[in-house]
Amino acid sequence: MTALDNNILTLTEQLDAMLLGWLERHATPTAPDEQATAIITVAAGRIDEIEAFCAGWALRVTRIGGGEKWLAIRVEGPKLPVIGFAQITTWFRT
Repeated sequence: MTALDNNILTLTEQLDAMLLGWLERHATPTAPDEQATAIITVAAGRIDEIEAFCAGWALRVTRIGGGEKWLAIRVEGPKLPVIGFAQITTWFRT
């Protein structure tokens, strides 16, 4: 059981709220067509939720490697959501 399992919000809902907050604090104007790519390590057991979250933000996810516990994924899409997602994932690391 993780700290996430004790919360009322799903992981997707938590990530949505965190990304919205990050965008409010850090977003700077960018051209709407600016794209970015990030390589992110995620918990393998949460990949379906992470893919659903990414789809909601028009982010493309490609699984690029990993094991039983962790997966490396490539996330591509609009620049600010990609950067924000990459940064908020660091908050889950211990």
